[in-house]
Parts: sequence; C-alpha cells; structure tokens
Amino acid sequence: MILLRNATDNDIVNNLRTRYINNTIYSYISDVLISVNPYEPIHGLYSHEQVDIYKNRYFNEVPPHLYAIAEKAYRNLQRESGSGKTEACKEILKYVSIVSGNDEDVLRVKNIISESNPLLEAFGNAKTTRNDNSSRFGKYFEIMFDSIGKPLGGEITIYLLEKSRICNVPKGERSFHIFYQMIRGIDSKIKDALGILNIEEYYFLNHSNCDSISGVNDAERFQTTVRAMTSMGIDQENQLRIFKYLSAILLLGNLQFSENGTSTKVINRKHLLKCASLLNIDETLLEGAMTKRIIYAEGRPIETLHNSIQAKNTRDALAKLIYERVFHFVLKNVNNAMKCSDFDLTIDILDIYGFEVFESNSFEQLISNYVNEKLQNIFSDMVIKSEIDEYEEEGVPHSTGNHVSNKPICELIDGNNPPGIMALLDSICAYSSAEDSYEADKKFLEALSTINNKNFSKRSNSFIVEHYAGPVSYNGFSFTEKNKDSLSRDVISCIQSTNDNLLYRFFPDNTDSKKRPPTASAKIRKSIDELIQSISIRETHYIRCIKPNETKQPRQLDLKKALHQVKYLGLLENVKLRRNGYCYRDSFAEFFNKYRVLFRNTVDWSGSIEQGALAILSDCDIPSTEYFIGKSKIFLKSPASVAVLDELMDRYYHSKATIIARAFRRYQFKKYLQSLKAKALDVLRDKKQRRRNSVCREYRGDYLDFFNNAQLLEIMQPYKHEGGVFFADHFKRPKAKLFKSEPAMARLQGIITQKAIYFISRSKVKERFCLSIYKRIPFSQLDCVILSNLPDNWMCIKILDDCAIFCQSEHKVEFLTILDDLYKKEIGGDLHILFSNDYEYEYKKKKFKKVEFITDYTNRHRESVIQSTKTFNFQITVSKGLSYEQVCEIAKKSFSKLTSSQKSHNSSFGLALGSLGNCPKLPVVVEPIANALPPPLPKTKPIVIDSDDQIKLPIIEQPPTIVESNQNDDPIDENQPTRLLVLYDYHAALEDELTLKDGDVVNLIKMNSDGWGLGEIVDPGDRKKVGFFPLNYCVDENSFLNFYSNSDTLQ
Repeated sequence: MILLRNATDNDIVNNLRTRYINNTIYSYISDVLISVNPYEPIHGLYSHEQVDIYKNRYFNEVPPHLYAIAEKAYRNLQRESGSGKTEACKEILKYVSIVSGNDEDVLRVKNIISESNPLLEAFGNAKTTRNDNSSRFGKYFEIMFDSIGKPLGGEITIYLLEKSRICNVPKGERSFHIFYQMIRGIDSKIKDALGILNIEEYYFLNHSNCDSISGVNDAERFQTTVRAMTSMGIDQENQLRIFKYLSAILLLGNLQFSENGTSTKVINRKHLLKCASLLNIDETLLEGAMTKRIIYAEGRPIETLHNSIQAKNTRDALAKLIYERVFHFVLKNVNNAMKCSDFDLTIDILDIYGFEVFESNSFEQLISNYVNEKLQNIFSDMVIKSEIDEYEEEGVPHSTGNHVSNKPICELIDGNNPPGIMALLDSICAYSSAEDSYEADKKFLEALSTINNKNFSKRSNSFIVEHYAGPVSYNGFSFTEKNKDSLSRDVISCIQSTNDNLLYRFFPDNTDSKKRPPTASAKIRKSIDELIQSISIRETHYIRCIKPNETKQPRQLDLKKALHQVKYLGLLENVKLRRNGYCYRDSFAEFFNKYRVLFRNTVDWSGSIEQGALAILSDCDIPSTEYFIGKSKIFLKSPASVAVLDELMDRYYHSKATIIARAFRRYQFKKYLQSLKAKALDVLRDKKQRRRNSVCREYRGDYLDFFNNAQLLEIMQPYKHEGGVFFADHFKRPKAKLFKSEPAMARLQGIITQKAIYFISRSKVKERFCLSIYKRIPFSQLDCVILSNLPDNWMCIKILDDCAIFCQSEHKVEFLTILDDLYKKEIGGDLHILFSNDYEYEYKKKKFKKVEFITDYTNRHRESVIQSTKTFNFQITVSKGLSYEQVCEIAKKSFSKLTSSQKSHNSSFGLALGSLGNCPKLPVVVEPIANALPPPLPKTKPIVIDSDDQIKLPIIEQPPTIVESNQNDDPIDENQPTRLLVLYDYHAALEDELTLKDGDVVNLIKMNSDGWGLGEIVDPGDRKKVGFFPLNYCVDENSFLNFYSNSDTLQ
C-alpha cells in the first residue's frame, strides 16, 4: 500500500475494501502484513498447493499471504477481538509444520504442536459477542529448531488468563469451552459419579443466557479434547481428577450464604458436601474458609466473620484460583511433551487478545489495553528503528518525519515517577488489606485525582484514559479487590488439607511467609517487561489483523469500523514512514535477477550485479533522482518507478505466456487432427469416391486464420463458453439466377465449436462490410448430412424444424470427420450421414430444390460443375474418382510417411476462443550458447515518467528462447533428425538464410558453434526450403512436449 497514489486513512480503507470484496484478504505495507477476517473459508487459501507457491520464494516474489511471513521467518500478532489473530497463528504453525521435514522425531513434534491447539482452546477460549472462539488468554509460542531448520520442540508461555469469566460471564456469552464440552460429552457413568448437573443448573453458566454455539457440537469437541490430553501425556487418572476439579468449581458457584449477625452459613448444604467430596476436603473446613478470616494483631490471631458479600467474593476467588492452577497444569504437560533443552534457533509467535472497549470497563480491560499499548509502542519503535538502521547501514540520507509515540500513555498506566494508575492502585492495596473493598476503591479513586496527564481525566466514580485506539472509560469500583489476586492464608491452608495429591501440588504456597504476595498488576508488569525484552532482541515480522464487521458476514466491510481500526493501528503513519524515504528497496542480486529478462543486454550479462542493476534502471529511463544506490541495495523513491518495472514484467510474462499458449494449443490441435485423419475412412466408408489429393491432404483445422481475424473473434466472443473453435473454413452456397444456367455463389464462413456449427455471412452496411451469424446449428438440431457417392465437395446439412444448407467446401472430409467426433462427444451417438446422387432439400420454408449428380467419364481430373436447370434445380457433373480400395492403399502409404516425419503448417491453430489465463513460463531447456550471434532484435523505446508520475510505457519485444548448440559442428543423424519448433518470425537477410514463421517445424541438419544451424523447413510453401537460421529462435520439440505433458506444469 506504500504504492498508493494518495496516502490517507480513507484511501487505505478503500483499498482494503476493494481487495476484501474480491476475496483478497491480505495486503502489505512494506513488510507488514495486513489481514482482514473473511468470516468464511476461501477455497485453496491454505492448501498444500499454496504452501508450494511460497516455499523457498523471496518475500517480494509472491502475493501477500501469511505463508510469506512464515516463510520469511522460517528462512507478532495483536489486534481487535474477532479480527482473526488465532486462526492466523494456527496457519503459520501449519506452514512451518509442512515445510520443515518428515523425520520420525520431526513428525512427533509436529503432532504435539498441532494437537496442543484444541486442548488450549478448550481451556482458554470462549464464545463472546464478537467471536465464537475468542482467545481469553495471551499465548507466546516458542518453536525450537536445529541448525538446519528441523523442529525439535517448543514452549508456550501464557499471559492474561481471563479468570473473571469463571464467575462473571457477560450476557450472550459463554464461559470457557471445556465446561460445556465436559457436561455434554463425558461418559454418563463418570457424569453421575462426579455429580455433574445440566448446564442450566449451574449459576456460573446459566446467568449469561447462552450455552451453545451455532454449528458447534460440544460433545464431539470433548472427544477431541480428551485425545489431545492423552497426546500431551495426561493419563486417564489425571484426566478424571481434572474433571473432578471442574465439577467442583461449578458447584462452588451454586453456594449461597446467609448471615444472622453472629455467623455466616452456606445455605445449600448438598452442593457444599459434594464440592468438598470432589476436592477431598472436610466440608466444615471449606465452609469456614469462605465465611471466616483470621487476621493477626500484634502477633495474635483474631477470627473475624465475613458477611455474605465477602463470603461470595472468597468463593469466587477460590473458584478462579483452582481453574487457573488446572490451566497451568495442562499447559505444563503440553510444554513437557514438547520439551527440548538443546536447540539452535527459534521462531516465536505471539497471539494475544486485543484492544477491548465495553459498555462497562473494569480492571480486566485496563490490563488488556495496557498490554496492547506496550505492544503498539514496541511495534512503532521497532519499525522506525529498523528503517533508520537500514538507511544508516546503506548510507542513505533519510528523514523519518514526525513520529507520534504512545509512550506517555504507557507511563500513565505503569509509571513510578510520577506514580501511574497501577502504582497508585498497588499502594492502596498494600495499606488497606483488612478494609472493605468499597472503602479501598474510594481511596483509590481519590488517589487518581493527583494524576496530571493530558491523556487522563477523572470522573466521580470512574476515569478516562485516552488510549492510542481511542478513549476508554473505566469504572473504578472493584479495582482493589481484583488487583489483590490472592486468597487468605486460611483458604490456602484449607486447600492444602486435601487428600488429593494432585490438588495439593497445585498449591505449594507457603502460608507461614510474612511477605506480602504480589498484586495482579505487578505480575502483569513483570511478565510484559519480560515479553517486550524477548521481542526486542529478535527479528520481528508483524501481522496487523482487521475485523471487517460486527455481524461476522463474509465480503462485507464496514467502512466506519475499518477506518477506526486503520487509525488506531497507525497504518497511515507506517505508509508515510516508508514514503518519506524510499518506498522500495531490494538487494542488487534480487533486483537484477527479477528484472534482467526485460532487456536483451542484461539477459546474458557478464559484468557485476550492481552494474547490471544500474543498466536496467538506465534502459527504463528512470532518472537518477528517483533512486539511490546503497552499499548492497537499490532504493527507489517514487511508486511510479516501481510501477514502470512491474508493468514491464507483467507485459513480458503475458507475451511469453501468449506465445507458449498459442504454440501449445497448436501442437495439441495438430495431434487431434492427425488422430482424426485415420478415422476419415470410417466416416465415409466405401460409400463415396475420393480424389487423390483429398486423401493425402494435411488437416489444418483453421483455414480462416481465425485468431488473427478481429471481426470473427468479436462475433464469436459471446460463444466462447462452447469450448473453442475446432474447424474454420470458407463455404460456397449456390443461388439460381433467372435466364442463367450457372448459379451465383454466395460466400459463407463456417465454424465448428464443441456444441454447434456456425455459418457467418458478409454483408455491406453503410459503405462497410460487416460479418453476421447467418445460422447457428446446435448439434441437437442436426438431422443428417447428405453427400453424393461421387468425388465432389458438395454436401447438404439438414436441420430439424428449419431449412437445410446446401454448400460446397474444399475440406468437406475434414469438416465431416471433426463434426462426427464432436457430435459423438456431445450427443452420444453417431452423426447421421447419408449418401445419394439424387435428393431434394428445403431451401426456404415449404420450398424445395432437387439436386442431381452425374458422372463425367470423359475427363478424370475435371472439377465438379454445377448448373441450374429450367426448373431451378441443380445438376452437378463430376468426374470419376478413386475406389474405396484405392483410397485405402494411398492412405496407408500417406500415414506411413506421416509417422516418420509429421508435417506441419504455419497457420494459426487453437482450441479456445480466448488465450490461456495463467500459462506457465517456458523453462530454459539447455544452457545459453557461448558467443552466439543471433540477428539483433529491435531495441526498446525509453520509458518516460512525467512530472505527474504518469507512466508512458514502450512497446517491448521479447528476448528469444535458446536451443542447444552442437559445439563440434557435427552433422545430425538423418535417420533420426532433430525437430525444432519455431517461436518467432525471422526474415532472411542473406541468400543462404531461411525465412521462418512462428509455428514452423524445422528438421535440423547441422548445428554450428556460432549459434546458427543448417535446416530444412518441413512445409515451406513458396519459401526457401533449406538454409541457415538462428537457433535461438527455436526450441527443441521433444523438450517442449515433455515439459508440457507434465500435468503439474499444465496446472
């Protein structure tokens, strides 16, 4: 997008929208990938064929794609919820998995990596209003490789697990997937043993009024999760324990409390007993841990009672802590399964849920948005730093412009001097441990009044932070309670009294320690600092994900929402940063190798790569002010300069593809016609006499030069879906004239496609001759074709419910043979061919003409003569022809010659009305000939870039393809001559040279070391037959055919 003519936020959005509605979801800003969630599967987008396209390819050689980023990393993800970050992560892992080998140990690691995804998604993902599979934790995946790129193992670190979702699920959303999977998928006997109830009976699950996801079967997903647990080394015993703990967590949510002034009790004892049983804890201890608290005053313990609200808060905290420890246990097993201590290289993938703004925002949203602020800050700083470092390393003068940093916002939240929001929160929590949370929150809100920052404003019970993504209002109440993130020693001691060994290991906490436990904000700051430090020492690749709409509809991009994301992602700033300096840069070698084919002097370049690159720029006539030559790279300033080169490359490959497509169609069609020629005897059988030249005639198919006839191409364009043209020829139709014995001849052009016959007439309209379709005859309407028994060229095509066409064609046998073959393929039966020397046909509605054929024995070589009788019927006189036996004998000899030396013709053949859309590039068959001196090709006219960056392109001719040379000037074996296919026209300059036409076939007699050869044109017409010709205008026919018989190449 740095090549956009105008760089504004709206231009970026419009560009994204145009690509998105055409299912092109990836775009680049330099080396930053922009991804828009398609909300539907795109066929082939992540197929193995797509992997092959990007494997071992340079970043700028292939279209934007996740695989290009993965490939570049193998030789960072953050954004709005629902924008497609998690799916992008999985596809990157898939790509690395495919390209990194298939050894037994490698396959084991790949399977563990792939199976870890559904397991972690079950425990860490949930349905939200924005995303049915939203990651509710951040994941930093480190994949470890040896020195040659084989994966050896991995390690996953998690951040920001949304524990509050256990006890507080927003309306219309779900808790973590594992709860619903377990309830719906676990075996009924285990379900009864664990006391698992229905979803609607659990308060933690039913208060959001959402328990299912459209199109998702939780029971089936549960089986997938269990298989993944087994793969990660979690045995059945520990799996059962995990399900016990999950059941206990849900039962904790059902506990209700009552208070009478002197005590607080659990109301529903049944749930308490079952919960204590599942945790292997005495129910009295469990109830006391939630309803009482022991505080120490001057070293003496004092028991204080909780009110019902405090008891509920303790219950919720216990449920959240148990779930967090279960999640870490699962993660530990995943890491143990991938454990690797000896590795050389790593690829790290960060997937973390993005910026969040809700109607009511609390502590969790502040933490999430703070993390995104830090990631945005390092993204911005590292992109600018990498740009400056590259300029300085290459010696390029530069100006980075005015960079707007979000560092003041980060300091507003995590600063210590002056104290930021988190520092003030920790201070309040440290000195109000015994206070009611409501009083602590009031003190926190009062402390916030001391902050003086332009990105912060205080309200009565809330505060507003101006994030880089926009302003967010936070409700200040419950901040202190959530920040403490710890249970009292009494609750920890209660859990540690369990007889369940695994649960006991979950809580190794030292309850005798006098040290104050770290707060949630302190933990987050520490882990994020470690993450940022890890990112800053690595080579980073960024993917910025965009959510197109809120309704999850494919190919619908909400311009307002997209514009908002483009602004807070800073995409325009990134574009401007690149455009302030040089919008394109590449190494000398990559630049030269990419564009060298454009000009003849650089195709066989023998100088330095740097000089070759400069020669390309010079031949393109790009001014020196438009580029800068660094120490190892070329830098282009204007998008127009890059567009010049890319346009020339497009035209180069298009012209090459056109040549190859035409040659290949010609070859395929000639093979088809030759196969039909042997069938011609079966079509006519012994019913019709033939002339000698008719039997030996070469089939060409196209006698109208169809692909070079603009009017024919235009008139047949609406019928291009019918599979292409198989036959095209001139026809004559007789018209009886009054008082004249010889009828006039009306000319028609006849064309056969896969589905119909077309007759095209020529008429004069307003002083201009125009073509029009005289009659279209679908194969389904063909009644029969009538021929005489004599060797004439006349035939009558009868049509169901329409008038017949009586006409003459010099190539009637070829016409009938092709028609018969296509008719069988389309209709399924044989074409009805009748033979008669006396028949009538309907030439107008209910008007008939009679045709009579008479044999003339006086002149054997006389052409047929047609005369009109007094009754306006036709009488045709024909000389006697060859019998069926004579025809078979001649045909046998003709086919024998054809096998040893297949003839060719330089006419334009083809099997399609349009050119091939994506014809592959012809490979170099052999190495170029040393010191070859082929005839010079016309030079390219210079390219001009005017003051308005408008590109004026030249007409360019392509360099020739090289054919192998015989270095010893040895003659070719005449018994097995080498056949060469001519790709370009060449006009002889000397008397001993051959004039070549595109499509000729030449038998090579001798090859010289100077790049010329002595050869014989197979079908020269009126041209010189034997002479010298340039070898680099041809390609070896066998190599050409072998290459294009490969199905992968054709695809």
